[in-house]
Amino acid sequence: MQIVDRIRETFRENAAMLREIENKADAFFGKKNLQTSLMQSITMLTTRWVKMPVTP
Repeated sequence: MQIVDRIRETFRENAAMLREIENKADAFFGKKNLQTSLMQSITMLTTRWVKMPVTP
């Protein structure tokens, strides 16, 4: 049971750190700008992949 409790505590600590990182990224980039930038990057990568010629 102690192992399970330690794992749960570690998950809570990790979640708190991820929220802090997310808040800092939102403050630095702006939430809308970050989401738009990520979507543009994903779109650009996928369109490049689709346009790549297939060679036998």
